[in-house]
Amino acid sequence: MGTKVDKTKRLDRADWLGAALEVLQSEGVGKVNVVRIARDLGVTSGSFYWHFKDRNDLLQSMLDFWVSSQTEEILEHVDQGTPSERLLKLMEILT
Repeated sequence: MGTKVDKTKRLDRADWLGAALEVLQSEGVGKVNVVRIARDLGVTSGSFYWHFKDRNDLLQSMLDFWVSSQTEEILEHVDQGTPSERLLKLMEILT
């Protein structure tokens, strides 16, 4: 694994979220922790605390990001047509 980033680049929340989501996908929520993600990114864990209060804040941010990104993608697919056409498109996506 490893989402090493350019060490000259300052990490932002998106970098941490991306790395955390990769760990979640490949190894599960139990492996999502600050030290592990910092190692994957090739930085110290101090960088983490500029962006998140603690692990729970990271987990909540991951959930918020996922819900937002998935909702936007679905809405893009169903925002055209009559209400019944939109509902049918939504049902197609969900099945």
